[in-house]
Amino acid sequence: MAGLSSRSRQRLALIGVEVWQRRVRSPASSSTSPTEFFDDSVEPNADEAHQPRIRLLSGAGDWVLVQQPAWRGDHADMMADIQATIGPERCRFGQWAEAGSAGVGVTELQARGVVKVLTFGAPPDLIDWPMLIQGPSLEALVTDSAARQALWQQLVAALGSQ
Repeated sequence: MAGLSSRSRQRLALIGVEVWQRRVRSPASSSTSPTEFFDDSVEPNADEAHQPRIRLLSGAGDWVLVQQPAWRGDHADMMADIQATIGPERCRFGQWAEAGSAGVGVTELQARGVVKVLTFGAPPDLIDWPMLIQGPSLEALVTDSAARQALWQQLVAALGSQ
């Protein structure tokens, strides 16, 4: 896919196709990092290396629903209600990853069109992402009506501001 025009890259990005390219290294930098591939559509922020990252899973929406444990399909009715409130086409799923590991950071999320990150339970570290909505864990949402009410209020406020 080398030599794609910026227009082609934009069309591919709109349909969710990531384009990766081989790095062009100058002879002077041949002894640098062994990483030869990168996503050149995003310039990572140096401060982001120490922040939590999200492994993006299924979906292509502008909201990422994320939690620490792996998604196993638990509490399907609750998740269906949340997705219906946000809009199923707007939802994608993710899992918290350790800082510096696989996944994407806040800058990369924004470059991919993500406007909100709804986390079920606390993120792995204290983070100050303007797009972050910290909700209760799914288990708490299923068993605690106050937790559900608090989440719905957060969702109404977030959806109303868009």
